[in-house]
Amino acid sequence: MALPLIDLNNVSKIYRNIDRGIGFRNKVVSLFKPVYKNHHVLKDMSFTLFPGQSLAILGPNGAGKSTLIKILSGIQCADEGSVKVLGVDPYKAKKDLFKSLGVVFGHKNCLWWDLPLRYSLDMVQPLYDLERASFIRDLKEIAELLGLEHIHG
Repeated sequence: MALPLIDLNNVSKIYRNIDRGIGFRNKVVSLFKPVYKNHHVLKDMSFTLFPGQSLAILGPNGAGKSTLIKILSGIQCADEGSVKVLGVDPYKAKKDLFKSLGVVFGHKNCLWWDLPLRYSLDMVQPLYDLERASFIRDLKEIAELLGLEHIHG
């Protein structure tokens, strides 16, 4: 059997937020005597993804979708559990993993909205130290797969 592309075992992520309470007085008091609340974004999440399989990550705002992607890509570390992507811990091997992985978050600051998509991609190509010919070839292939040939230019 092939090695898994992604292997998550009992992964949890907890964000610690200050509970500021209601009202001006409570907000001021929380500056000097903060009371923290734990927010479990991911709790005991486990799954394995093998070559040829697909995975869709769906959920409402705040469900942990972006946090999961950040953990899988090595941007954040899980608080509990084990994570393997392409056989390595993404947080420990993020520099090498970044060369094999691409993530685009749905935030306005990820792309330049006043420029065509192609120009946004061209501007980040040098950041990843990609050879220009390979970048163009890969961009063309991805554009064809997604039916976006018009961005290739």
